[in-house]
Amino acid sequence: MYSKSRNANKPQAPPKISLVTLALQLVSGERLIAEFHPEVTLWDILEHWEAQSKLDPSLATLKANIPVCIYMRKEIATKEMLQMTTLLQLEILNGKAAIRYITKSPGVVEQLHVGGIIAPTLRIPSPELQRREVEKVKLENKTEETSTLMPEKVTEQFIPAEKQESAVETKAEENRPVDAEDNSLPSCQELEAAEVEVAVEESVYFLNEQGVLVYMPPQDINSISTRHDEESDEFFELTEEEVRRMMNDLICQNNQLQNAPLITAQLRREQEEKRRLQLLEKYPTTVLRIQFSDRFVLQMPLPSEITLAEVKQQLVEYLDAKVENFELFTTPPKQIIETSLSLHRIGLTPSSLIYISSHCVLKEKFRLNPSDYAAAVRDASRRLYRSVTTSTATAVSAADSDGSVAKDQRPKRPASDTSVVNKNKNVPKWLKTNR
Repeated sequence: MYSKSRNANKPQAPPKISLVTLALQLVSGERLIAEFHPEVTLWDILEHWEAQSKLDPSLATLKANIPVCIYMRKEIATKEMLQMTTLLQLEILNGKAAIRYITKSPGVVEQLHVGGIIAPTLRIPSPELQRREVEKVKLENKTEETSTLMPEKVTEQFIPAEKQESAVETKAEENRPVDAEDNSLPSCQELEAAEVEVAVEESVYFLNEQGVLVYMPPQDINSISTRHDEESDEFFELTEEEVRRMMNDLICQNNQLQNAPLITAQLRREQEEKRRLQLLEKYPTTVLRIQFSDRFVLQMPLPSEITLAEVKQQLVEYLDAKVENFELFTTPPKQIIETSLSLHRIGLTPSSLIYISSHCVLKEKFRLNPSDYAAAVRDASRRLYRSVTTSTATAVSAADSDGSVAKDQRPKRPASDTSVVNKNKNVPKWLKTNR
C-alpha cells in the first residue's frame, strides 16, 4: 500500500531454522501433531507415529499400496522418495505446517489439483566454486614446486613394482598444470546454459474463424508464473508517519460514509446498471473458458451480450456425442449458472473459467491438436486488449464530436456599449438618469 523504498537497500535476513510443529492428517480426518527438525525425512515422521501405533493405515499393513504424503500442491510417493525428501526440501523451515497422508495403488492416476510427484534435484555447482577449486589446485602446484627446491632427507623403502607404476601415474596427473581456460571443469557459460530451460515453440490451432481453440493446462501452473521473493518482517513494520497517514485516511473515509446522502433501492439499481453498461462498453468481447473432466479447456471469444443459453447451443457442435441435458457451473462451491441471463449480467465479463458436466467430452479431432497453454493465454489477452483500445478510441472520438458541436452552438454574448460608459463616466451618481 505504501512505498517500500526505505527497505530497498536493507539486506534480507537469512531464514531461521527451528523446530516445526507438524500436523499429519490421516484419511479419517484425525490430525497427529508433534514437533520435528526440518532435516527429518517424511519417512522418519511416518515411522515416529507408526511406533506409537497411531498411523492409519499402518505401514505394516500395506501390501500393494504405496504410502503418499501431500504438501500444498506437491505429492511425494513410494518409500524411496519419502526417505530422500526432508522438510527442508519442502521449504518448511520453522513455524507450523500440515501434511496429508494417504495410500494409493501403483496404477492410480494422480489427483486433479495436485502438482505431481517431486524428486530431489541435483544442484549445479556455482561458477564461483569452480573458480576457487582451480585457484586451490594452482596454489598446491606452487607449493610443490617450492618444496622441491628445499633439501630433504630421503629414506629408502621397499615398494612393489605394481604400486610404483600406479604411484608414478598418480603423481604425473597431480603435477599436470591446470589451465583456467582448458580444463575438465564446466565453464560459466556451460553452467548458465544448463540452468536455462529449453523454450517450447508455442503453437495455436483455431477451430473456426471465431477464434475458438482447445488447450491443456499444465500440471503445475505455479511453475510457469514468476515466483516473487518474500518480504522480510521489517517490511511490515510501520513508521510513525505511515500510521498517521493511515489514521487520516480512516478519518476521511469515516466522514465520507457519515456525510454521504441516503440512496434508495431504485437509485442503487440504477448505479449498478450504469456500472454494467460501462463494463459492457469497455469489454464488448468476453473470453469464456469451459473446462471438461479430462482437463481439456475450450476457449471461446463471445459477445458479452450473448446469453448462456446461446452459448450452450454453440457448445453442442464441439461435444463428442449429441448431449441435450448438461449443466454449466462454477466451483467452489458448485453453483449452476442461470442460462437466461447474458454473460455480462452473470459476471463472466471480461474472462472467466466455468465447468461442464462430467459426462460431456470433446470430439476426438479437437483433442488431437491442442494449442499451447501460454499461446492460448496470450491470444485471450490480445483480444481483451484489442476490445479495450477500440472502446477507448470510440469514446474519445465521441467526446471530441460532442465538444465540437457544443462549441458551435454556444450563444454569443452581446458586445457592451462603451459609448454610454464613457459618456456617464464624469457625471455624479445622484445625477444619472438611467438608474
